[in-house]
Amino acid sequence: MTSRAWWPSRSAWKRLRATCALTFWLRMPESPTGILLFIMTNLFYFFTKDERLIALVGEGGVGKTALATVAAQRNAWRFGGVFWRSAADSAGFQLDNLLDVFAKIFGQGFYALPLAAKRDAVLEYLRDLRHPALIVVDNFETIKDEAVLKFLREMPAPSAAIITTREALEYGGFTLDVSAMEDEEGVKFFVREAARIKRDDDWGKSLSPEERGNIFEICRLLEGHP
Repeated sequence: MTSRAWWPSRSAWKRLRATCALTFWLRMPESPTGILLFIMTNLFYFFTKDERLIALVGEGGVGKTALATVAAQRNAWRFGGVFWRSAADSAGFQLDNLLDVFAKIFGQGFYALPLAAKRDAVLEYLRDLRHPALIVVDNFETIKDEAVLKFLREMPAPSAAIITTREALEYGGFTLDVSAMEDEEGVKFFVREAARIKRDDDWGKSLSPEERGNIFEICRLLEGHP
């Protein structure tokens, strides 16, 4: 039996930009340098060259999630919506878990649909050039369902995806290796994260030489992975 795609109401379309844009907690650095500059430059290039899947690959704790957040934030203007899912949030993460992020577009009834109907509805939505989407999947190495990667590879342009993973993809997509941060870059990242955790945007703006030296030492001990 052929699955019939479920489609949102007119009012749901009107809520599109208000409901699908991701609210990012990570503030953008004013002038990216080092590995961050490399990532941002390459993402800009590949998105303009119609590369639809970018994999940020590196060991645990290197900062892939933070880089993906900044990358999505800086490229959000290209898309009608940004959708974020972490595979670490669900045991046995499957395509159904990924598609459920679009319930914010289609409404609560979307959760109850069979997988085929969800997939058809999302693909039809993405084929509409008025609604390009950027999908970010964190901790991708934990996903065993091959249907997830197949879906991301086959998303219609101009929609695109960023994944973070400890393991490089065997095929499909473009891999960007994420290495340790440079000293100055590590300090900026540490200060930015500390300010976020403290909920104090001014924290770290007037560091003493001793405080700055302590942060440098922390970044050195963590081998460039603050």
